Amino acid sequence: GFAAGANHLIMHGLEYTSNAGWWEWASPDFHFRQPWWRHSDGMWKALARITEFVRAGNSIRDVAVLDPSSDVALSGNDVTSPELAHDLLERLALAGIDPEMVPPSMFADASVPTDVATTGGVAELLVGNRRYRAVVIPGVLRLRARTNEILQRFADAGGLIVTVDRRPLGTEHVDFSAAELRKWRHVPARQLIETLRRTAKLQVVTNTTSVLVTHRQLSCAEIILIANSADTAQSVDLGLHRSDSLGRLERWDPWTGEVYPVIARYSPTSVEVKVQLGPGESALFAVVPGEPAIDSAFAGVAGDTLNLDGPWLMELQPSLDNRFGDFEVGRKSIGVSSWRIEEARSQHGPW
Repeated sequence: GFAAGANHLIMHGLEYTSNAGWWEWASPDFHFRQPWWRHSDGMWKALARITEFVRAGNSIRDVAVLDPSSDVALSGNDVTSPELAHDLLERLALAGIDPEMVPPSMFADASVPTDVATTGGVAELLVGNRRYRAVVIPGVLRLRARTNEILQRFADAGGLIVTVDRRPLGTEHVDFSAAELRKWRHVPARQLIETLRRTAKLQVVTNTTSVLVTHRQLSCAEIILIANSADTAQSVDLGLHRSDSLGRLERWDPWTGEVYPVIARYSPTSVEVKVQLGPGESALFAVVPGEPAIDSAFAGVAGDTLNLDGPWLMELQPSLDNRFGDFEVGRKSIGVSSWRIEEARSQHGPW
């Protein structure tokens, strides 16, 4: 959710039942009458920390995908660019390349800095407060003339423009000559991710096709949230690249608020670290001013080991909160109970 772009958690909808009736089981029901509520304090703090981070500062995205909606107006309803754009956005996101779809109207107000020395020799396209290092054109056949003008200026400055599957034929006014597309790269969809990783000088690079990345610049730090979207564990090679000094990489634990230094491979303008992620697991990293750590690494929170030498006694704690008569009449505490569960091969029985 958060690594895919969600940045604000809003609790809504409560399930409840008649007095002493069957409880409508819905695990996402965020209510204090849920059995897990008493144990949820750490979860709420973790969610609060993550939502704060993914809303603060400015988003950093290196790749812009041209919104193909104008292609329908200029080329007709038979174009395939909208479907291709949807597919490419999903592929790029899962490869850790957080893309952004940009409409032609925003390209009309874009600019290209002439002094690429300020960005380490990397040409960038400025659109509002975004700075893109590559523009992907998803099979669009016709471009707006103003969009083409900006893209040609970006290509002349050394910017990366990648057309996917089909090359543009021209603008709404004229067709392109071969010379006009000479500086644009053309690749099939299956080669796009590798092309961007190899030539776009991305600021965040991963080695997989099932890791989501959110990258933000705060006033005091740079935040990178990565999440394993696969149902299997992954070993992720995470690389961060800059045109100036990078600083120190830390791993921030949203569950505890603890900060851990990270052992990584540093160069003056980059850092590489290997991250182990379980199915659906995420990790939050920050780049802060300071010298890199060389003597410690993230190891998680070590648990204490307690030997239970017998004999020992146990006490059952009721997990069903019956103070409001949700489960039994009388609003009294429910003790130990035995439940009989019926099973059937299908919804039709036999029961």
